[in-house]
Amino acid sequence: DEPTVDDYMPGYCCLDTPADTAFKKEGEEGPDFWGQYYTPSRSKRGMACQNRGMWHMGMSEEACSEGNGRWYRTPCVTLYKCIESRPHPGDRGYRDSFEDWVIDNELVIYDPSDLDQCEETRAALGFDENHLDDNAVCDYFEGYMCDEEFFNDLEYLVTSNNDAAPQSFEQVTYTPITYPPDADLVFDKLEERDDSSILEKAAEKPTPWLDSMKRTRQHMTAALEGVKDLYQKFAQDSEHFEVKYNSNCEAKVESMEQTSMVIEAASQALCLKIPAVVMGTSNPVYMGCMVAGQIKAKVKTAKLMAAGAACRVGANVLRNSVRGGSIHLEGLWVGAKIAHHVIDSQIFEAELAEKTTENIFNFTSKTHTNLIKHDQWVTDSLKKINRNIMLQHTQMRGELQDRHQDMTNDVNQYTTCMSNYLGIQIFEAIPGSKIAPGSLSTLCSNLLGVGSRRRLLANEGPYSLKVTYDDNSFIKDIKEIQVTEEHIIDGLHTLEEIEREILNREISILKKEEIIIEKEDIIIEDLATVKGKEDDILQNQEQILEEMQAIREALDITPQTPLPTRPPTRPPTVVTTPRPSSYRAAASCGNDSCEMDETSKSCHDCIGAQLDTTSYDQSMASSSESIKFVIKAKRAVAIKSLSFYTSTTARNSEITVKTQEGQYGRGIFSDWTTDGWTTVFHGRVFARGYVSRGAQLTTVKFDQDVVLTTGKAQSFEVHTASSRIMVQLGGQEGTLAGQDMALEVYVGRSGAQSPAAFGGIIEYDGLDD
Repeated sequence: DEPTVDDYMPGYCCLDTPADTAFKKEGEEGPDFWGQYYTPSRSKRGMACQNRGMWHMGMSEEACSEGNGRWYRTPCVTLYKCIESRPHPGDRGYRDSFEDWVIDNELVIYDPSDLDQCEETRAALGFDENHLDDNAVCDYFEGYMCDEEFFNDLEYLVTSNNDAAPQSFEQVTYTPITYPPDADLVFDKLEERDDSSILEKAAEKPTPWLDSMKRTRQHMTAALEGVKDLYQKFAQDSEHFEVKYNSNCEAKVESMEQTSMVIEAASQALCLKIPAVVMGTSNPVYMGCMVAGQIKAKVKTAKLMAAGAACRVGANVLRNSVRGGSIHLEGLWVGAKIAHHVIDSQIFEAELAEKTTENIFNFTSKTHTNLIKHDQWVTDSLKKINRNIMLQHTQMRGELQDRHQDMTNDVNQYTTCMSNYLGIQIFEAIPGSKIAPGSLSTLCSNLLGVGSRRRLLANEGPYSLKVTYDDNSFIKDIKEIQVTEEHIIDGLHTLEEIEREILNREISILKKEEIIIEKEDIIIEDLATVKGKEDDILQNQEQILEEMQAIREALDITPQTPLPTRPPTRPPTVVTTPRPSSYRAAASCGNDSCEMDETSKSCHDCIGAQLDTTSYDQSMASSSESIKFVIKAKRAVAIKSLSFYTSTTARNSEITVKTQEGQYGRGIFSDWTTDGWTTVFHGRVFARGYVSRGAQLTTVKFDQDVVLTTGKAQSFEVHTASSRIMVQLGGQEGTLAGQDMALEVYVGRSGAQSPAAFGGIIEYDGLDD
């Protein structure tokens, strides 16, 4: 992936806490990171930082800690690009001495996400392993490239020892130990508490009898108001009825009196019509009439008086009845008031007592509420304590293991550097032996406290071997052996020169023979042309003779002599012996190239021929666990072995090579099947890391040759288990990556499904179709 702006920061700040990580849902695969802090090691297992701090919090660990976050280093993209931008072979300003110094001191970063490589490079350039400003480290590195005096020193170190015998001393490299991650600690969550009984008790209410009393008082109040209204209404109506009733009695009596007076007046008027004196005497009729009238008037008055008295008696009776009803209603009203007062008093007493009960209830209710809150607080606290114990143990174990691993690597690295320093001291102590200054790597120089910028190895050091030799020392024998070896080597060189001269003469003779053969071919072709023309002439002659014969027969002319049909003889046909296909190959055999007309039976150039696909103008800084690629044959060949670089040194690197006919599958699920693949190599070999001094290839010889006929394609898959194979990323899968006169190699794919080209050597024998 292309780096982002965040990758150029010294680090990044993660503000996640264990409570921020999500629970793994049911059915989801992968580890559950709930309750754990984010770490880069867990990030490799799928954990992601949910909340990164502001950009400035990634400047340093102090800035991150101010925001209560955890700070982690980012890949050293800046330093990686800086070192990769140095001049490479073919670029302007490239120098072998500087490139050798970069490789020898292990300054090349192959994977910027590998923090160990970043730290080692910073330390090799004299900086702290965790130096925050990689731009400063880059400036320091570029200062070496632009320092002519430094280049002169390097050239001096390289050329000053040319006259001495070559010494073979290779420093021991140490591969840091990486322990596998431990299993997660056991973490059991607390069970959820059942608090339903507590909630039921908290929901209980006080005794409801007081509410009944208050409802009764309400009803009594309403009834009292009704009785009061009825009493007042009854009193008003009875008084009005009594007044009306008395008025009726008075009117009735008055009417009867008036009637009595009218009747009496009428009786008197009637009696007056009778003469009072008849015959001078009182008229008895008149007197009887007057008496009768008075009696009737008195009787009538008596009746009227009786009727008035009866009316008044009825009024009194009615008044007394109304007063009795009024008294009854008044008593009912007074009783209702008394009952209302009694209920009021009871309610007052009850409310007075209830206030005390309510206070107790409130205190009890609040105590109950506090107990619930306290219970919840205790439950949450126990959960946090349980989680904190697990997190603290996990963190403590991780920090202790990281520290132990760092201590182990530091001690082993120091021991390795001491071994290298001791080896240099031993070689320097041997008379006649010369070790180039600067043989000790910059990493070891900084670790042991020796060396400087101008001189990679100074005289000071942890110790210095003081060795003297007498005449009986084995060193004398070693010198004699070395002199003898030099004479033998000189003799071998002489033999090689003689063989080379003989070979050159043979080539010269073969070339002359080839010229002669070419001339013979020209002569043969000319003769064939002449023969062809002669055949054409003879055919024309035969046709003319046949036509003349036909004319004579048509004219009935008898020929005097028989006409010739064909010459009796022909020119002799030149019969040439075809040359064998390998004959021409002999002319170019010995040029270290397996030509198309040469085979392993006719020329040694076709035995162990090699197609080299390594590239010096492309980066080999990428590695992969495996690579698939296709080889297509231009001629019949037998592929015997593959050689390639590996990322690290491993004494027992497990390597597997498989092959199948044709093009491998490019589908999404093609890697899930092994149908059609045949294993041609599986074993453990000594793999020398690409970062090592010299960068030697790792070769695997097939158990059986893979034979390809002309025009056939064959797929190969190389898989490394201990040390990753170095590949060239880029290009498009299926495009041509390299070729020679016999083979074509195409861009394949890496184990990460990215286009990648095989960078190595393919060894094969040329066969005859």
